[in-house]
Amino acid sequence: MSLEPFQMTILARQAFGSSIFREILILACWAIWYHMNSIISDQGLRSFARWRTTFVKEIMKLLTLRRPTSGEG
Repeated sequence: MSLEPFQMTILARQAFGSSIFREILILACWAIWYHMNSIISDQGLRSFARWRTTFVKEIMKLLTLRRPTSGEG
């Protein structure tokens, strides 16, 4: 936890070892933003479970889009 956020991101990317790390990071940030907006606009409560549900749903969409079709390699 003594590292700067950028350094933590670089280390996480190296440890993750997948070509879709950037998309996952972007989706995690988007899910945080979406959850913050729901808290503000809908008087919702902070909830890790709600954030996680949104994040997992969006990751599943990403993985579905990236899955090769039967005619591809």
